[in-house]
Amino acid sequence: MAELALLVASRLRRQQFTNAVVLANWNTFGKYIELIVIGGFGVLSLWHAFSDEASLYVSIIITGIILSLTFYLFRKHLSHTQLREAQTAIESK
Repeated sequence: MAELALLVASRLRRQQFTNAVVLANWNTFGKYIELIVIGGFGVLSLWHAFSDEASLYVSIIITGIILSLTFYLFRKHLSHTQLREAQTAIESK
């Protein structure tokens, strides 16, 4: 996970966030990844309560699948909200 975070951080350093759409996309991606990791620990805790063979990586994958469906269902609302927040952030610079 740490290597993945470093890869994303190095990619972010090269991005120009003067475009609101790019900023909104990266914000949505960041929130998605954050929710996957946090939710993965929640699934792991629940899974571990019922079985001793719980796996963190499988829990993160399960959460990723569930959140992918959720993000897909609410994609228009999420994209409009993130775009509005990105435009506000860029205008306030």
